Amino acid sequence: MSNVDETEDYEVGYGKPPKDGQFKKGASGNPSGRPKKPADFDSALMRALDVREKITENGKAKVVTKRDLAATRLANEAASGKLPAIRVVRDTSRGVQERAAELQENSPNKRDYENLKEEDLTDEELLLISHGFDPTLLR
Repeated sequence: MSNVDETEDYEVGYGKPPKDGQFKKGASGNPSGRPKKPADFDSALMRALDVREKITENGKAKVVTKRDLAATRLANEAASGKLPAIRVVRDTSRGVQERAAELQENSPNKRDYENLKEEDLTDEELLLISHGFDPTLLR
């Protein structure tokens, strides 16, 4: 009976839905929630590579990631002369070197030696330039 009394003096209108249409206290408005996105292969692989494994190396127990294990095995196979492993190592190291060179080229700390005055250079840079060396090789 008290429910009827409350709804009689409640005015239904814009922004005031009927009491029976409102969310119940303690209940979520979206109980099933947003559906999870399907896991993509790349993120699943990254998670799998970050799993830690216990290994024994030279008689000592170590805990390393699967990523480290895979890199070590690849390096060992390349060192033993397996051509596919050598190709992977060569291509990967070439890519790493290219990215490092690109980062260095786009570095905000890169000095423009052609437009600097002599007093702006360090003693080490002046010494290198006076002996005919390129100071950009230091960076």
